[in-house]
Amino acid sequence: MTDQPPAASGDSPTDNAKGTLVIIGGHEDRRDERVILREFARLLKGGRRVILSTVASHEPKGYFDDYRRAFDDLGVRDLTELYIGDRAEARDEDTLRDLEKADGVFFSGGDQLRIHRQIGGTPVEKLVREIHRRGGVVAGTSAGAAAMGDLMLVDGASGESNRIGDVSMEPGLGLLHGAIVDQHFAQRGRIGRLLGALAMHPEMLGIGIDEDTAIVVSGDSFRVVGSGAVYVVDGQGVTGTNLESDRKDRMLSMVDVRLHVLSHGERFDLAARRPSAVPDVRESHDAELKAQGLDPAGSADDAGAPGGLSEAAKALRAVDGQDPAARQDREDGRSGRQERAMQASKRIALVAHDAKKDELLEWVRHNEKTLAAHRLWSTGTTGEAITEACPKLDVTALKSGPLGGDQQIGARIAEGDIDVLVFFIDPLAAQPHEADVQGLVRLSTLYNVALATNRTSADFLITSPLFTQDFAPAGTGEGKA
Repeated sequence: MTDQPPAASGDSPTDNAKGTLVIIGGHEDRRDERVILREFARLLKGGRRVILSTVASHEPKGYFDDYRRAFDDLGVRDLTELYIGDRAEARDEDTLRDLEKADGVFFSGGDQLRIHRQIGGTPVEKLVREIHRRGGVVAGTSAGAAAMGDLMLVDGASGESNRIGDVSMEPGLGLLHGAIVDQHFAQRGRIGRLLGALAMHPEMLGIGIDEDTAIVVSGDSFRVVGSGAVYVVDGQGVTGTNLESDRKDRMLSMVDVRLHVLSHGERFDLAARRPSAVPDVRESHDAELKAQGLDPAGSADDAGAPGGLSEAAKALRAVDGQDPAARQDREDGRSGRQERAMQASKRIALVAHDAKKDELLEWVRHNEKTLAAHRLWSTGTTGEAITEACPKLDVTALKSGPLGGDQQIGARIAEGDIDVLVFFIDPLAAQPHEADVQGLVRLSTLYNVALATNRTSADFLITSPLFTQDFAPAGTGEGKA
């Protein structure tokens, strides 16, 4: 993955934008019923000025005329082509004026990597997000669909199971957060590569869209339009993979993946990660238990008795929150009972977004004498900059954030090897590894790690008398400071 940023992620899958996304699996009907194009035209709500972006294509000739004919009798007659031959054109004043006036943008197919390379981080990308934010319609088909998320699949085998290391991803436009979109899904047999992407990012939803099929995303939900199916793969409950295998050509395995398949007119709640108007997930788990001849309301203590709960059944109950032991385990994690006491010499992780690196360096220089008594870890470029600025400090530099450095620090937090995280966050800029960034904050909260996200909170931490003393967080049972 590169270090170019996608859009910033907010609490909503679409950052509470007023607009609508139409994400199409490719080969949408452009001649007969044109159900998807008709829906795009309807969503414009009287606005008829549309930018057709052919930037994904290396040879855009023909795309514009094809879509102009398809849209003409649907009321979309003010259609302007946007093609970016090189990144400099993404700053052209005439191009930006056309975008500023647009009611909608439609990204045609081609190579999704070209979308990122030609407009990523440019005024064109910013204006596309602004159109969506203020209530416009942004659509993408094929490569244009793949580019809609924070991350986009750019490579991976079709028509076969996924091998570890086969999948490649790059930053997308960031219009849809928390999801990875794949297109031509059933037609090209892409379930394997979508699972490969989710194995790497289980916190995200995988959305596979068939040809002549679209999801229409508004707020926290989407509905399906078109002749095919939409596959939603949820890896949040995955309990195991073989990603850590030394053999990078080995077939991927994943355990406890959840799959939903939706057709025309059906809806999906992105926030709840469930299809709309369906039973609660616990009813699904209860049905599994009944199929095993077990009582879903039975006691978890009856595992050894005839008809008692199997290990699999107890796992299902744990997911539902029905198992008292599992509930207690979660409460132990939330209340910080899994942490170890901190010694006077703290284990500190130092991380900063690009726009905040200078501020973190200044903070480190100012506190160099204090930090010298502690053990320091940092993501790659930040660690190199700290070592150059303060050569007397012993800093272990890990990989850069986009290449896995955030996850390396997260692993150390989970293993109890980090006491303090100083993470200077830039809340106004997008990050290519936004999910990893959020993961660090979540893990710090879960494991009761001291966390500073700006200069003021970092100053409070380092000037606290507890910073240079032995300290046991409440609940560890190992005394107090």
